[in-house]
Amino acid sequence: MSKIEKSASYGKFSSAEELFGAYRALEREFTRRCMRLKDAENEIAALRARLAALEENGAAEKAVEEYLMSVLSSAPAPSLNSSVGSSALTPVRKPKSLGEARALAEKMLK
Repeated sequence: MSKIEKSASYGKFSSAEELFGAYRALEREFTRRCMRLKDAENEIAALRARLAALEENGAAEKAVEEYLMSVLSSAPAPSLNSSVGSSALTPVRKPKSLGEARALAEKMLK
């Protein structure tokens, strides 16, 4: 060892090789994080471009408008008395046994 190496302080590291190894590991981790950050930035840029294209074409507003119009134009379910709330005309069928529940489930799944 030279006089410089003997008198040098490496902090928590015992040798210059150990310090250099830690530096290389830190450099690799920094590079990985930079790559992940760049990927995230690219993804955000792509999403912003897609949103801008939708807004430019009016596609987002058009899709929402079409959906709302379809909901508004659909006929409401028939009711017994429309002036006092709305009740379905078809009574709810509740099974009284496990066998009936199974038959009802099989009928619904067909």
